[in-house]
Amino acid sequence: MKYIILIGFLLFGKISAQNVGIGTSNPENVLHVDAKKNNPQIPSADASYYYDDVVINENGFLGIGTKNPVTRVDVRSKGDNNAIAVGNTSQTAANAGSGAVRYNGTNLEYSDGTTWIVLPVVTPNAFVLAGKVSSQSVNDNTTSTVVNWSENKDLTESFNPATGIFSANKDGRYLVTFNFEFQTATLGTNAYVEAIITSNRTNNNIQTFKCVSSYPGSSNSNISASGACTAIFNLKQNDTVNVQVKNVTGGNKIIASDPAKTTLTIFGI
Repeated sequence: MKYIILIGFLLFGKISAQNVGIGTSNPENVLHVDAKKNNPQIPSADASYYYDDVVINENGFLGIGTKNPVTRVDVRSKGDNNAIAVGNTSQTAANAGSGAVRYNGTNLEYSDGTTWIVLPVVTPNAFVLAGKVSSQSVNDNTTSTVVNWSENKDLTESFNPATGIFSANKDGRYLVTFNFEFQTATLGTNAYVEAIITSNRTNNNIQTFKCVSSYPGSSNSNISASGACTAIFNLKQNDTVNVQVKNVTGGNKIIASDPAKTTLTIFGI
């Protein structure tokens, strides 16, 4: 058996200065496997040479995709491909030992030495911050959905700026704040505008909030009619929210293309 192992190393590997190399004639660690056999003859600081390598260093650290592991098991890769696959096991938590991890087909679980415990998954709260940078016309005596927003933040990618529709990323309550302003124009008699926030959920939820800004009497001067509204919705995952403007000012109006004046903020709370 000893002779077979020795012959195997002579055929497939290289022993150099107490280091063992497989696929490389210049092993840089106690055990160094170069799967693509693409390592340079002179050790390099270029990490791209080592993404296909597996090493064990003098500390017993295992490196996958790196020649310089800094933890007991260190996995690196080019780009965003640092995935680690975890399989299932029929072992009891006691037999697997404290700290063991398994995937049971639905959840990741860890062993505390006695019981398999499901690892908690925390879904992040939504946070959307958007402003209007393009003008939008709203006809008189008409309610229009505000569309074509410019997104500043969307932590959960739950908002479609083109349609102005927000989709809840999880069950919970959502705080929505909407402000708008029309371009300066003459208002008709007893004009008013509404800032409206509405959702598609009718059960256990207030579906629509309307906030009115009124301009009683007659006006011959130019005024920037505006509105603001804040609401809290109780939503289920994938329920939607959008904002609208109602214009009753005696003529068509244009929403100002100013992200400081027409804004939408959505928080998961």
